[in-house]
Amino acid sequence: MKSNERLFITDWLEFLDIKRRNKRLFRRAFDWKREKHYKWGGWLSPILLEAQNRFIAEKFLPHLSKESVVLDMGCASGDFAFSIADKVKEIHGYDISKRMISRARRIAKKKRGGGELRFYAQDATKAKFLVNFDCAAILGATLYIFDDREVLSLLKNIARHMKKGGMLVAVDSLASGADTIYLYRPLDSYSACYRNEGDYFRMFDKAGFELVESDVITQKQEPLMDSRQVRSLALFRKK
Repeated sequence: MKSNERLFITDWLEFLDIKRRNKRLFRRAFDWKREKHYKWGGWLSPILLEAQNRFIAEKFLPHLSKESVVLDMGCASGDFAFSIADKVKEIHGYDISKRMISRARRIAKKKRGGGELRFYAQDATKAKFLVNFDCAAILGATLYIFDDREVLSLLKNIARHMKKGGMLVAVDSLASGADTIYLYRPLDSYSACYRNEGDYFRMFDKAGFELVESDVITQKQEPLMDSRQVRSLALFRKK
C-alpha cells in the first residue's frame, strides 16, 4: 500500500485485514492526538468549530451548575474541561493517551479557582469511573472506536454512572450515506470510523439515552468536508 493512499472502506472484515497487514502504520484510537500542538477544535475548520461551539453553548452548558460533576470522555489535553471549569464542581477527564493526560495535569496544577479537575489515562472502552456524573461530553471519542460493541459498552458504562435526567452532549463525524465507512490514511497513521446515522443513534438509545436535539453539518455548509461524511451534534438525556 502506498504511504499517501487514502482508503474509504465499507466492509468491516476488509478493514480488519488491512489493519492486520499494515500493523506498523496503523495506530488505534486517539494516538494521533499526541501531537504537541493539539488543542480542542484546533483541527476543525472555522465553520465547523463555530457551529460546534454554538451548539454546546446553547444546548449543553445551560444544564451545568456549580454543583455539577461532569465527565469529559476522550478529553485529550483537557481544553474543553478547562473551558467549563468555572461553571461546575468537578470535571473528570479520560483519554487513552498518557502524554495528553500528563499535559492536562500540568496545566491543571497552574489553574486557580473553578471546579476540581481530575484526569485519567485510560482506554475509553475499559474506563473505571470513580464517581457518578450529572452530565457528560463525548466530543469525537467514538469516531476512533471501530467496534460497535465497544462503543455500546462505553455508553452503557456512562449511563450506569449518570443520574436520571442527566444530559450528554456528543459530537462526531458520521457517514453521509447508508453505509458505515472506515477511513484508513497511512500517510499520518490516521484511522476513523464514520458510522451511519441510524446505527449511531440506536447505540445511544440501547445504552439508555434519549435524543433531545440534534443538528448536522454537511458539505453544503462546509465545502472543505468530504462528501462521504457529515458532522453530527447531538444532545441526549439519560432515561
